[in-house]
Amino acid sequence: MKKLVLLIIMVLGLNNMKAQDRKFGKITKEELKEEVCSIDSIAEAAYLYKTKEVSFEYDKEKGFQKIVKVHDIIKIYNEEGFDYGNQSIRFYAKSNRTEDKLSRIKATTYNLVNGKIEETDVEKKEMYTDENNEYYNYKKIAFPNVKKGSIVELSYELRSVFWDIDDFKIQEEIPIKFIYHSTRIPEYFGFKKSSKGYMSLSPTVENKYNRILFGKGAEISSVDYNEEETIFKGENILALKDDEPFTASYKDYVGTIGYELSYVDFPNSVIEHYSTSWESVCEKLYDYSSFGSQLKKHSYFSEDLEKVIAGKETEQEIVAAVFNFVKSKVTWDKYTGIFTHEGVVDAYKKGTGSVADINLMLVAMLREAGINANPVLSSTKGHGTPLYPTLDGLNYVMAAVESKQGFRILLDASDPYHAINFVPSRAMNWEGRLLYKRGQTFSVPLTKAKKSQENFILNAVFDEDFNLKCSLQSKITDREAFSFRKKYNQLSDDKFKEKLKSDYHMNVVSYEIKNKYNLSKPIMFKAEVEGSEFCETINGKKYINPMLFFKETENPFTLETRKYPVDLVAPYSETRSINITIPKGYKVVSLPKGLHAKMTDNKGSYKYLIQQMGDKIILMSVKEFNTGMILPNQYPELKELYSQMIAKNKEQIVLEKI
Repeated sequence: MKKLVLLIIMVLGLNNMKAQDRKFGKITKEELKEEVCSIDSIAEAAYLYKTKEVSFEYDKEKGFQKIVKVHDIIKIYNEEGFDYGNQSIRFYAKSNRTEDKLSRIKATTYNLVNGKIEETDVEKKEMYTDENNEYYNYKKIAFPNVKKGSIVELSYELRSVFWDIDDFKIQEEIPIKFIYHSTRIPEYFGFKKSSKGYMSLSPTVENKYNRILFGKGAEISSVDYNEEETIFKGENILALKDDEPFTASYKDYVGTIGYELSYVDFPNSVIEHYSTSWESVCEKLYDYSSFGSQLKKHSYFSEDLEKVIAGKETEQEIVAAVFNFVKSKVTWDKYTGIFTHEGVVDAYKKGTGSVADINLMLVAMLREAGINANPVLSSTKGHGTPLYPTLDGLNYVMAAVESKQGFRILLDASDPYHAINFVPSRAMNWEGRLLYKRGQTFSVPLTKAKKSQENFILNAVFDEDFNLKCSLQSKITDREAFSFRKKYNQLSDDKFKEKLKSDYHMNVVSYEIKNKYNLSKPIMFKAEVEGSEFCETINGKKYINPMLFFKETENPFTLETRKYPVDLVAPYSETRSINITIPKGYKVVSLPKGLHAKMTDNKGSYKYLIQQMGDKIILMSVKEFNTGMILPNQYPELKELYSQMIAKNKEQIVLEKI
């Protein structure tokens, strides 16, 4: 960083537009008396005040520093809001540059006791530093005496030699009564601004100026420079709520203001470009001890690896053997992140580790076995998608193998039921970054998944008392097979039968499952089942729903409008082929009519085909989606498709005696 040499510094033109300018400690009795949030009656808590100011100040020793001032006031309405009595401040530490400096931390709890405001300050012992990893720490703050009606207030100042400006969320999981965010950026710094999400605020932008005076006595001179001040203000912003079914993570759609440092251009200096590319971001990873160094370690598994690949001749056999070994060797501890948690050696010894521990270990073992393997980084659903190239935007690691035949497969050994080329739904968030050893990186699509199928064939026979006996066969593939294995594989015989009765209302007499643990093949399921509650008698006529065990009677899409995309994860189809034999002495009076409903561009469809052939009723029901994502503007079509399907699933066959 280039420094401006000065002896005296004076900053003029201070910001005179600080909305509300609320000073610390100015809590009112009216705020403490409020029992229900005025803009959201069911909110457990709300921000009364949420502000952040970012500016730059010159220091003769360190050069320009970023100054961040934060002031938050949170009202807690009930027990569910008590978690907001625990706050944390992230700051960079243990860097080869000077770490961030936290100062002026004020934290107070307010309660109304006998009509008077009682203040309880957070003591130093209630603040501690959590060393999250080797790059940044958290200052944890536990507010005391938090109860219904409390208000907690936090303010602090952070000084940093890192010029990056953190993204600012303009929407939270609780309502915000007043929000303010300002940046005051000297002309020497070029930032690219961006925004994302379904909530936005219009900024006001104003040019200011500052003057730096240097020298002393009669030899004082000055440097004038411009600053651009950008202010975002908002009031009564509703909470970001998880109230829409089939949403991957509503946190992915939070309104966010982003800043990317593009360049620094000091007077009489060569311009320095800071805009990063994915290549430069990813190249740095190989220098980190908790990433690149982990890939170089192999002595801890060398002896075991020889046994694992012994006798394996083809590339496909070696990949499968190593993949299965890692899945069985280390259990995922539910930690995500691109940096190792335990470290690959400790994870290997303990048998547990983070997703980075597991999949970086997998890459290292595959490389040692002669396979062209590399890490793939991505962001999980709920972590958002990065607005620009940044390590902070990535929190998941998988492995990629590029075969000698020229095709690429993805591997994630964090779950024993993950098959080769299976990407878990948590990681199917647009695209990942494939990292090569020399810093090269390419985007890898993560949402293009093979269509899963769930096919059932049911041969059903009603006896003269209308008791039901059925033979059931099913074939379940890909992602649906993964779900089946996760749901049923560990159940005992009795528990499995109980679960099917709960899920499908079927009494299982006997069953057989093939390929429970052969992940490369579909689940093949056969069963003999019975039932006795599928026929209703009204005025001497028999009413039967031909969908039997498979009827869907509730539409999950009831909202009039939709803010967020509908996440179906991946394309899939469900086929129900049902053959019903009616008892002797009865005839069909009426059958439901057929239906073929579909969405625009065939994104989704539903077919219901039914006919009578002698004493049999033949029904085929097919629900199919050719995409894993339905956009909000397509929601009315999806809702209507489901409405027609649900209505059809409620229709009945009518029988009467001959």
